[in-house]
Amino acid sequence: MKQMLGAQKLLTQLAHQGVAEVLLCAGARNAPLVKALSVCSGLQVLPFFDERAAAFFALGRIRRTNCPVAVVTTSGTAAAELLPATIEAWYSGLPLVLVTADRPPNYRGTGAPQAIEQVGIFSTYVQNEFDFLGEEPGEITLADHAPTHINVSFDEPLIDGELGMWTIVPRPGAESDFVQDRVALSQDRVQEFLQNCQKPLIVVSELPTNKRELVIKKVLEWKRPVYLEASSGLYGRSELKPWRLNLGEGVFKSSSFMNEFDGVIRIGGIPTTRLWRDLESKLGHWPVLSFSQRSFSGLARIKVEPLPLAALELIQGFSQDQSKWLDCQQAQRDRLKKLLETDPHSEPAVFYELARMIPSGSHVFLGNSLPIREWDLVAGVSGSDHVPMANRGANGIDGLIATFLGSATADQENWLILGDLSALYDLNAPWALRFCQQHKIRIVVINNRGGQIFRRLFADPLFENQHSLSFESFAEMWGLDYHLWRRVPEKLPELAKQVIIEIRPNDEATQRFWQQYEQMWKDH
Repeated sequence: MKQMLGAQKLLTQLAHQGVAEVLLCAGARNAPLVKALSVCSGLQVLPFFDERAAAFFALGRIRRTNCPVAVVTTSGTAAAELLPATIEAWYSGLPLVLVTADRPPNYRGTGAPQAIEQVGIFSTYVQNEFDFLGEEPGEITLADHAPTHINVSFDEPLIDGELGMWTIVPRPGAESDFVQDRVALSQDRVQEFLQNCQKPLIVVSELPTNKRELVIKKVLEWKRPVYLEASSGLYGRSELKPWRLNLGEGVFKSSSFMNEFDGVIRIGGIPTTRLWRDLESKLGHWPVLSFSQRSFSGLARIKVEPLPLAALELIQGFSQDQSKWLDCQQAQRDRLKKLLETDPHSEPAVFYELARMIPSGSHVFLGNSLPIREWDLVAGVSGSDHVPMANRGANGIDGLIATFLGSATADQENWLILGDLSALYDLNAPWALRFCQQHKIRIVVINNRGGQIFRRLFADPLFENQHSLSFESFAEMWGLDYHLWRRVPEKLPELAKQVIIEIRPNDEATQRFWQQYEQMWKDH
């Protein structure tokens, strides 16, 4: 029973490096792993039929637990289904573990059924990769902040013996610590930046929870304007209010405002705001210094890795001239709030009211591409203190429902806000609701009948994938309550434990809002 013992050894190694949850997509070729898991206690095994949804669900679990999560598949295109979530994990720095069963190595390159080239299938999107025979898996090392691929070849007979009941106790993974060495090497880059930038704009995106207090401390020391994206988790911090830009990214279209700055300090993940793309073009002369938990610069013109967040301590402060941007802040804030409240049927007004209505303390997950941008637009004037999650690694619109369900918890309300096309991408994801039976789940689909983010960019309906679909049958298929709103009600109605809310904003009202919002900054 060499293969069964090999499967047991592999699972034991995973558990000893922090894996406590396994998303199992059963098939014939991974039968040794399936059988080993069926008689194992100590690992939580969650069965999925779709590998793509399972992998995105795993991303949600990793975000929630900060622990590696494994997805186990059979051979062939089942392995290929893991690629989208693997790309997201790579750019998000998440320890997704991919365990793909395979036919024996002599089948490679033959075109035999279920025998594709699985070794290297994830290309540069895994940090560690292992290729083992099922009867004798070697030693594995899981990456701390990146995906790991373990390919295991099993021969027939697949189940070559019976394991008795066995128990394993997962151990916390040992995270490598190289931050202090990197901080020591950061001084020269900091000094070079400070020689070229005296009036930086601070942009804060997604932050690890344990680094938020450090960032607050430095922003208060620097006394510089700070643009907080919703994913930063700092919106609700009242001590930052005097320095926070809460007018949406339209503020960056004001030349009088932008003349107050000569560079950018980025803190956290790669920003969502359009300003970040402008740093490649009309602001290409601005110096940029990034501090991040991730290794990507996010800019084509900058090839070096960001400095570690701990290196923020190397910057002490800046000279102050606050008058102009402080003067414009309140007046423009009042204009934006009036725009949002004038017509509650516009799409931005829907987000404004949702941010105000969702109970404080709720878990909020935001979809790409418009939802996270519109939330960032309104969060500052809504008074929201939510700390949203989002898949901002590769910024895709696939796998969002699955990731959200993986990140949901039983001790708070869980709200997902996504677009209609994103929901259509992930119609089978509510399979995972069987693992969330005690959770309060609210899936809000903003149905603007296509990819409306492209309407303002290209003014060509061919970009939009227009449709007239309703999501009522989607809710019925998965046994969920369904509500259709034309606008957000003033008071949150009583909702069932798990519900789909379809909101259909008014197209004309939305277009009016954006025209007036653009004019607001032209007039400034």
